[in-house]
Amino acid sequence: MATSPRVTSPRAEPDEDENQPRSPSEYKRYSSSSILTDSSQEDSSSDVQMPASTGAKGTKQHKGGKTAQERKNQPTAGKCFKVLFIVVVVGSVVAGTVIVILKLVQQKDSANSGFNGNGYFPIPTAEVDSLAQTAGRIADGTSVTSESLPLGFQLAAFLARNNFNSVRLPLCIENILNDRRPNPDLINTAANRAINVQSYTGLLSSIIRALAFRKISVLLDLHTLTPTDAGGSWTSDNLSEISYLAAVDVLATKLCNDQHWNVIGIDLKNKPYAATWGDNGPNDWAVGAPKIANRMLKGCPNWLAFAQGTVSKHTLRSDDNTQVFSYTDWWGGGLQNEATAPLKLSIPNKLVYAPHYYSPSEYPQSYFVLNGIRDHDLMVGYTEYTNETLKRRVTATTADMFGFLTQYQQGAIVLGEFGGLYTKDAFANLTNRRVIELTMDVASQPGYAGGYVWGLNPETTYEYNPSDTKGSWSEGLVDETWATANEPFLTALKKLDALPFLQPWPCLT
Repeated sequence: MATSPRVTSPRAEPDEDENQPRSPSEYKRYSSSSILTDSSQEDSSSDVQMPASTGAKGTKQHKGGKTAQERKNQPTAGKCFKVLFIVVVVGSVVAGTVIVILKLVQQKDSANSGFNGNGYFPIPTAEVDSLAQTAGRIADGTSVTSESLPLGFQLAAFLARNNFNSVRLPLCIENILNDRRPNPDLINTAANRAINVQSYTGLLSSIIRALAFRKISVLLDLHTLTPTDAGGSWTSDNLSEISYLAAVDVLATKLCNDQHWNVIGIDLKNKPYAATWGDNGPNDWAVGAPKIANRMLKGCPNWLAFAQGTVSKHTLRSDDNTQVFSYTDWWGGGLQNEATAPLKLSIPNKLVYAPHYYSPSEYPQSYFVLNGIRDHDLMVGYTEYTNETLKRRVTATTADMFGFLTQYQQGAIVLGEFGGLYTKDAFANLTNRRVIELTMDVASQPGYAGGYVWGLNPETTYEYNPSDTKGSWSEGLVDETWATANEPFLTALKKLDALPFLQPWPCLT
């Protein structure tokens, strides 16, 4: 989230109004409906990226035999967003100006980060776990019981107080098309009178507007095809391209307007791991991504198109430049082919590259440790790298996957997802933590515009900790009670506070 010349508003501090809640529990003294009366995940529990020991393309397995990915307007939007985009265009370097969109946690002080009651949020540059899941219910994290605090305004206030400025909402294509009504029993509707539970898009609309009240932008993430099929491409046997594009039309028609001025765009497809790039085949992402983006721009020319990468295997020179090592792209991370088969949109300056990059808790990549031996999914017999060597490995792989794009300046680079276990890191020398911190260093370099941390929800689950041990560990930006912030992780994210021009999402008039 930083780069060369950028034209943005001066950094604005959140209002220090004595009536503004510092944590969700403080918001108890206010009624949601008194502020907004009109109410119009990725589940990581079994997601494991698994490059085979032979070096074949990575896959994710799911208990039950299926891959984890398989389960798992108007042409004028509000004038606030429209004017902001003019600022981006005038700045001419999109990579330098989109920084105002995405900041992770920019915390004034640790006292503001704690929850004093129960609650939930989505985020990001917190990510929400997720409106993408199960057919008739609200996903984990969005459910609020009688003993919990309201989702909408209390958590929006918490995020604003802790200086989040963007949320990535994972969505389900089938649910968008069916607009199916969530299970109202999973939300405390008495405490959430501003949250619409009559339909899927109604719920989405009310969450977006609650975040808008706190000047938090929203990225609409096309995360899964159906509640049971994440999809490695934008189509499948169960969902056609026509249906996928129709879902884009629904979002543009219902959310590209003044009421939802804080929507910044669409993440075109989460983790298109089964897609190719530039081969003119049926799953060619160099064809599919522009097709989806142009459909979005037809319905809402003010939005931005966030494009992830595909997956393949690569080799790089070793640290001493005498040997080579192999690596497999993180799902969503491989943008190498953009250099030879670039994505071309119908409107210029609308492309944002949104690659993913994780710590070894997501999957034990061999390049994160020294002399490791592959034992199925695990890495055994390894030695942890020194800080300097690990930095070189992270720098080299991020540069090869997507960092080289900074020299082209065709679009901003925003990490669509990054993270992993932090506070619960079981490496003796804290390799998980160090990789996350080094990833933030990368996201702070010129040509980048920050990224979205996965995820806020405490039930975000990882299977490797450390790389020679398989199990189940959960961690988010709040603890399991939704009552206490994960202070070590939030403190680590303050590394991004050094990025210039960071501010709440502005409404420019």
